[in-house]
Amino acid sequence: MKIKRTICAIISAGVISAGLLSVYAYEDMSANLQRIVDYYNNGYFYEMLDEISWARQMDLSPEDIAILDQYEEIGEYCASNVDAIYAEFGRAQSYCDQGLYYEALAVLDNVAATYSLTQSQWGVWSAKKADADAGVERWVARSSAELNRYLGTHNAGVNYTIDV
Repeated sequence: MKIKRTICAIISAGVISAGLLSVYAYEDMSANLQRIVDYYNNGYFYEMLDEISWARQMDLSPEDIAILDQYEEIGEYCASNVDAIYAEFGRAQSYCDQGLYYEALAVLDNVAATYSLTQSQWGVWSAKKADADAGVERWVARSSAELNRYLGTHNAGVNYTIDV
């Protein structure tokens, strides 16, 4: 009889432990998914892929595997394009530094049309676009003033503006 109780106690402990382990695995998967999303939002694509490979070591349901597959595809796309995107951002900044604002805008428009940008990349893109737009506005104001100064000596009372 003692052997029967002992065996029942061991089996019960095993069932309870298995239930707890599945709960812990679920909580770990939720934490992994949150870390994966955080890495993505902050532009840490290689870390995102590392987290995905670590999560694949756990006991996963088919739904979890499908979610990880989708995130892995996104992470690989982002990791493969991050260098090209930031190279284009550098080229746009170089154009702005040289006063070639329309060229910078063309590069930024091409980046937005060609790549799927993350939140952090959209932030960089928006800042560079604002710089280029401000440069265009300064150029228009300066060019309009110069045009009016030049033409003002020949055509008094006429005010010209450049419309972009």
